[in-house]
Amino acid sequence: MPDGTLSGTLRGGVDCNNFSGVAVDTPTPAIQTEQWHHVALVVDRAADILRLFVDGELAAETVNTVTGPADLGAARIGASFDGSHKLTGMVDELRIAQVARSADWIDAEHANLAGTLVQLGTVEQQPR
Repeated sequence: MPDGTLSGTLRGGVDCNNFSGVAVDTPTPAIQTEQWHHVALVVDRAADILRLFVDGELAAETVNTVTGPADLGAARIGASFDGSHKLTGMVDELRIAQVARSADWIDAEHANLAGTLVQLGTVEQQPR
């Protein structure tokens, strides 16, 4: 788009052995293109919720209706379950964890990767 924003939605989801799946979509975001963004999908099986975070903030969530194990053989990064709607861009880093990360953890990870977790001041001189 001419103004450098993406007007589509972001989607994250899980597919269970290609028989059933669930996805969570963000409301239409205004994401600046040509900029780095942190996107995280949390599958919280204990709470039966999928949460999608964009730049450390919860963007959308939905009830997880997938009861079986996720089929990682059918994982798609940057495309829909059927391989359509492919990402135009680059994936810088991918992490898959065995635990559902908290909102605070996601926010701290975003701040760390964005370089805003720790702010350094001017160098202090030791008194002589």
